Amino acid sequence: MVNKYVMFHTVLVSLTFLTYLPFLSVLGAPEGTISPSCAPVDEFEVKFNVNGFLPNYYTGWDFLGPDNVRIMHGYFATNSTGGFAEDAEFEAIVPGEHTLILYDDLDHDSLVPKDGNIKIIPITIPCN
Repeated sequence: MVNKYVMFHTVLVSLTFLTYLPFLSVLGAPEGTISPSCAPVDEFEVKFNVNGFLPNYYTGWDFLGPDNVRIMHGYFATNSTGGFAEDAEFEAIVPGEHTLILYDDLDHDSLVPKDGNIKIIPITIPCN
């Protein structure tokens, strides 16, 4: 009888682990880069190479000006590893230290969640 009990719980724990395995990326910090890390005062293209967000989901991004007001916003769909390699065109008309915030948009409401992955990347405008 003990063997059936142990076996049942072993299978139950294994199935639970396999069910939540895709969401374990939430426990680690996302990794990635954008290029360029600085840009002219005008429109410019940014190349994203990011991994570690929720797999097969959506990652929101906010581009903030030096006054921390959102200038632009968008989404990228993530692949099975929580990553994406995409391009976006940004517009910066004010010089200064801008901020790019990437995040798991858990509610798909364009708001940075308290729980979930967040990556903050500074962008200097113009390049020095």
